[in-house]
Amino acid sequence: MTTQGAPAPARPAARWRVLRATALATVACVLGSNVLSLTYALIDSFDEEMLWTTIILTTFISGVISGPTCWRFVRDAERLRAAKAEAEAANRRAAAADRAKSAFLANMSHEIRTPMNGVLGVAELLNHTELDERQRSYVGVIKSSGDALLKIIDEVLDLSRIEAGRMELEPAPFALRELVEDVGLLIAARVAEKPVEVLVSVDSALPDRLVGDAGRLRQILVNLAGNAARFTDEGHVLISAEVAGRGRDGAARLILAVEDTGPGVPEGQRERIFGAFVQAEGAFAGKSAGAGLGLSISASLAALMKGSIRVEEARGGGARFAMEVSLPPAPSPPRARPLAGRCVALLSASPVHGAIVEALLSGAGADVRRAAEPLAAAALLADGRPDAALLDWRGEPPGALRPFLDAAAEAGAGVLALARFGGPEPEAPGLRVLSRPAPSRALLAAIVKAAATAAAARPPSAARAHRL
Repeated sequence: MTTQGAPAPARPAARWRVLRATALATVACVLGSNVLSLTYALIDSFDEEMLWTTIILTTFISGVISGPTCWRFVRDAERLRAAKAEAEAANRRAAAADRAKSAFLANMSHEIRTPMNGVLGVAELLNHTELDERQRSYVGVIKSSGDALLKIIDEVLDLSRIEAGRMELEPAPFALRELVEDVGLLIAARVAEKPVEVLVSVDSALPDRLVGDAGRLRQILVNLAGNAARFTDEGHVLISAEVAGRGRDGAARLILAVEDTGPGVPEGQRERIFGAFVQAEGAFAGKSAGAGLGLSISASLAALMKGSIRVEEARGGGARFAMEVSLPPAPSPPRARPLAGRCVALLSASPVHGAIVEALLSGAGADVRRAAEPLAAAALLADGRPDAALLDWRGEPPGALRPFLDAAAEAGAGVLALARFGGPEPEAPGLRVLSRPAPSRALLAAIVKAAATAAAARPPSAARAHRL
């Protein structure tokens, strides 16, 4: 006897299991064995006890409804159970084979890496001895071949870790601007022998420090930019980082992109090139190097960071690989503005690089006056009394630069030049030249120093006029 207001006792779960099983068994017997097989499969996925309760009831009900056909239902259930057991066994065998493959690759990679490091070490020592030109070229071949082999070994190891699910990220605070600029310098050295310029553009809205796996981000950028440099015979390779927005958690949504002026990627190949061991075809044939793992590993690393990589046609032709990823900002001190209150005249005939440098200097606090021709830049120097003059040299002859340099000397501005990495430099007495792409910190420090040196060299009367 229950008291008033007390909850009614819960109905036994077993009673409802039997009722559900009876209903399913009746429907299965009426509709036939195909539906019954599907019913068994669904039940088996959730409740093994329910399955056998249904089989027992189906056997009884079907005996009443259709006589001998009841055993057909039992055989269907047994076949399903056997198929499931075989599938599970196959999965276990595949997992064991995958583990064995990964262990083999790791062991073999280690066994190859150890003697190869010895070969490269001896080659480096040999390169510091007295060699003639031919012998030195032989040593260079040994080093470049060994480095290429080590790169392939690293890629195979990374692929095996990714496939085995053992690739782990190591997030830590880092400066993305410095990372992107370091990659730019590395790629610039690779294309020094070609008429290809490497440009680096970093959004001024980018947080100074972020939290992420800097090593893996660098690996992705080196893979993307290295491919762009390999397939671009002339023009430029642009490496950029920009902020596309902010998430609800405050993380910065970043787009890291590599854009080139090469042949581009045909639309029919844009998906397959991210596959493992896939080599380029068509216009890319003969230029591919390595095992064809770079893009596959990059896409897998991006996915591990909960990001993605896509490829599209660049503006004006070529290819643009863009990685989207969200990274939380890390605590950082207030951003310095070393050029605050200073005026800089910029001469650059390149619309792309001129805009990149202008954005960098403006972000550092400078009042930038940009011109594309020497005469126009000389007029800016005469009118604006700048503290420094920056020449983005594009091979202009000394005679063409004379008006600009004379106007800078007349205005008492410090003069600095940028020239392509590994290429010729402008000829002018006392002109300091930095390689392009110049790290932002080094460029800003050089401009501050040039402006201070020029200011110290002005006579007092000229200094007063300059301030006015």
